[in-house]
Amino acid sequence: MMASQKTGTSKDRTTNFSKEETVKLTCLLKDYSIITSKRTDHASNQQKDAAWRSLAEKFNSDAVVYRNVKQLQQKFNNMKKIARKETNWRWTTTPKPSETTEWLNTIMGESISGLPAIYDSDALVDGDTTLEMSNTAECTISLDLMENEMSDAGGTANTSLNECNNLLNTEVLDDIETDAHSKKVDITFDNSTPKALLRKPISKQLSSPHNKRKKCYTPFEARKRIVTHFEEKKEFLTEKKSREEQIKKYAQEEHQQNITHKADKYKREIEFMEQKHALYMEQQKEMHELK
Repeated sequence: MMASQKTGTSKDRTTNFSKEETVKLTCLLKDYSIITSKRTDHASNQQKDAAWRSLAEKFNSDAVVYRNVKQLQQKFNNMKKIARKETNWRWTTTPKPSETTEWLNTIMGESISGLPAIYDSDALVDGDTTLEMSNTAECTISLDLMENEMSDAGGTANTSLNECNNLLNTEVLDDIETDAHSKKVDITFDNSTPKALLRKPISKQLSSPHNKRKKCYTPFEARKRIVTHFEEKKEFLTEKKSREEQIKKYAQEEHQQNITHKADKYKREIEFMEQKHALYMEQQKEMHELK
């Protein structure tokens, strides 16, 4: 009974991917660059799902074994895992990377090969324990020579320093003005999703009323505004209540008038029917007398 239940589950193992299927998947992945993209936003994920569905349709169009989207994604993840192992394994003699690994290395780059750590074991290649150290040049300043030059210069040092500062300031200001008038900055926005969506204005539902406050009130002014708002609210509720009472009163008067009108109408109809019946009886009586 348990075996029959497990046969219908979605975790049934299928046949392994053959070399031809792997090559076919690699060729199809070249047409869908969005799949290898590292973007994980909502719009990119939707594009990736659509790309995987389209790739699965093309893959199964002439395939011997049917592969769904989940199986193709799992195979692609396994290919990346094997490529990372073949690329980053350094402690033993590494075999020659396969064609799939080389292809993944060309399209995904650092995501497969990783970044080298020069201060860790990645820098030790073939048992060589020597690390390249950058030569730092020592810079020494002779203070005595500077003091002698300053003493010889005397009071001219301060004036020359001020002149240099003024000259630099004027040159920098002139350069900024000329650049501002001569150069035109071309601003180009990226139209790709979802960055283009961020250029749109904020909707009313997302806008916060706190951002619209531009004045800061003192405690007295704030208390005064609260009292004023309370009085306005109270006045509004009083007017609303009076309007509701007036509407209710008008409705009662209209109802009473309708009842009176209907009673009068019914009374007149009864009188009319009685007169009509009396007239009919007189006519019948006259006809009977004539006979």
